[in-house]
Amino acid sequence: MYRMPAPKPLPMDDTRYTMRVPSPILREPEQEVKNETDSKGTPSKESLLTDHLKHWTAVRKKWHATAHKNENRYESSRRILKAIYKRAQKAYEQ
Repeated sequence: MYRMPAPKPLPMDDTRYTMRVPSPILREPEQEVKNETDSKGTPSKESLLTDHLKHWTAVRKKWHATAHKNENRYESSRRILKAIYKRAQKAYEQ
């Protein structure tokens, strides 16, 4: 094997880097109103923390999904490397 196959091309969309950087997750304005507020009208610490955790969990999941899609572009190279590795392991064990 002298050269690995090229990855699948990026999809042609209106935005660049669609496979590497996911689109942002926008918060809904009404979500801020749902927060529990105290007598001063400010949200409680627990409700803010809960909302932030939900938001950043969704952001992390979206980044992982986007990275997985991008890695799938290299599937043919991964299969070749896996076959080479298995063949080398068999030769080493004998």
